[in-house]
Amino acid sequence: MIWLMFLVPLALLIAIAIYIEKRGNRAVTDADMSIQDKEMLTEEYLDRGAQSEVHSPKNKNI
Repeated sequence: MIWLMFLVPLALLIAIAIYIEKRGNRAVTDADMSIQDKEMLTEEYLDRGAQSEVHSPKNKNI
């Protein structure tokens, strides 16, 4: 009978965890970028981001 006292809260915690996980996944799908946006972002990173990181003084090995 004691195991029932532990089973009910455990079931509630599992249900809440599943609800939060599904709600979080929905928020991510709404924020998807188009293919053109992804290509533009990658292009800008390759043109500007990668070079500035390589030439940054804090990233130079001594």
